[in-house]
Amino acid sequence: MTQNNEIDQRLERLESEFADYRATATASMTRLEQLTTQLVEIAQLHQRALRVSQQKQDTTDAAIQTLLANSDLLNRNVDQLVELAIADRTEIRRIWEYLESQQRHQGNGHG
Repeated sequence: MTQNNEIDQRLERLESEFADYRATATASMTRLEQLTTQLVEIAQLHQRALRVSQQKQDTTDAAIQTLLANSDLLNRNVDQLVELAIADRTEIRRIWEYLESQQRHQGNGHG
């Protein structure tokens, strides 16, 4: 019977090892599922962040285009104002010279 007892002990050891392995494998699978779920959540958050970032980039690009268009318009308006100022200065000088010539021809202006 010693041989049967020895076989029984070996079977019990193998059964215990198998049970330990099964428990370890089950815990590993559960942990793997948890990690996979966390990775999926992280990937989803990353995708949302990318979409938000792209939307902000699009908004920023549109704002920059608007600013550039307004800057061009402003530059054209300033150029027009400078041209008008030059024309006004020329006209004022012409009027001033006319008034000076009138004063020279009329004396001191008292008749």
